[in-house]
Amino acid sequence: MDQQDFLKKYKSLSADLRNGLSVRKAAKIHEVSLNTVLKVRKALNLAA
Repeated sequence: MDQQDFLKKYKSLSADLRNGLSVRKAAKIHEVSLNTVLKVRKALNLAA
């Protein structure tokens, strides 16, 4: 799975992270692991 497909799979999560939602809140809202949120954030090249 390439990066584009990965981000398409988590489209709403990506949008929330871009809008400044915290990592832990995003994980809880989207019912994914913290590690998944971190991978999406890294793929989006967002600052830590």
